[in-house]
Amino acid sequence: MFDITTAVISIVFFTVTLLIIWRPFGINESIPTTLGALIFLALGIVPLTGVYHIASIVSGASITIISTIVMSIVLESIGIFRWAAINLAVRAKGSGRALFWYINILCFLMTMFFNNDGSILITTPIIIQTLSILNLKTRQKNPLSHIWRISCYWGKRTYRR
Repeated sequence: MFDITTAVISIVFFTVTLLIIWRPFGINESIPTTLGALIFLALGIVPLTGVYHIASIVSGASITIISTIVMSIVLESIGIFRWAAINLAVRAKGSGRALFWYINILCFLMTMFFNNDGSILITTPIIIQTLSILNLKTRQKNPLSHIWRISCYWGKRTYRR
């Protein structure tokens, strides 16, 4: 039931996880994960044919994500995100509710035309630029602070029947 392979897998997994979290000497996260993968390959726990099989399955998605990242970098460098953020802020005309709905529509359209990852890579810089243009305070940028205030308000109300 519990053999040496399971013990080695557990030890390598927890060691890699610890090194990723701890990051001794400021090492990059890719170093412990690469070493863990090489240990699994060297010990024969994961065969090389399995690596080829997984690579053939995820190669299309990986290329799509990498090309979306490159496209996002190009769009950022030519100022499209800043332009979109300025347009969002101007069209909202000072209304937080209008800005909320414009951002939701933007996210919906980006998700419709791109995949989820592409939508996140495109809309996140626009939202960050919008928040920096509006010069909001830190507490105004955090949606959880508003939820906390609303829940405290409703928690203090008493209902009489």
